[in-house]
Amino acid sequence: MTPSTVSRGAIGSTLALLLVALVVFAPGAAAVSLPAMAAAQPATTPGSVTIDITATASISFVPSSFTVSPGESVTLVVTQAANFDHTFTLSSVANTTLPSTDTPSQLAAFFNAHPPLVNLSLGSTAGTQHTTTFTAPSSPGTYEFVCLIHFPQMTGVMTDTSSSGGGSGGGLSTTELIAIGAGAAIVVIVAAVLVVRRSRRPPK
Repeated sequence: MTPSTVSRGAIGSTLALLLVALVVFAPGAAAVSLPAMAAAQPATTPGSVTIDITATASISFVPSSFTVSPGESVTLVVTQAANFDHTFTLSSVANTTLPSTDTPSQLAAFFNAHPPLVNLSLGSTAGTQHTTTFTAPSSPGTYEFVCLIHFPQMTGVMTDTSSSGGGSGGGLSTTELIAIGAGAAIVVIVAAVLVVRRSRRPPK
């Protein structure tokens, strides 16, 4: 095979590789950019949720726990199921459990120093409902709620947690795969160009 034949073959291969790289990788890069643009949407405003809780005659809250998201508008509906007084008092202090030995005066001092997010007096008429709305704290954590009359037997926990989900899996993203493919194509093209240059050198 003569040098000119080798040169023309190598040049043809190089041009073919260039065309493949342009056709395959350029459209792919454009397609990948679209989701990135779509992801750059303005942040959505916090949603709203309704929580139903019953204060029972057996000195308990049912359910005794619920979950909200930071900044969420929470509509709380508390049903009095007993014929004696209850309160629903929700602490504004994250990750703090009131000592079970606290006396009524100590509870009053705590909530005077830290105004509660919710403080409902449920009265003593069974079947009545009490509704209030509040904004979930911006700081994730746990927030205790209590009946001031029947503490420490009657307590519960509100969990304020983000709903944004965990991190992605360990696989490569589409963008990363295309970048790797483009890099591999460049290496092949450079190698082909080197072959062309060598084939065009006159024999010694």
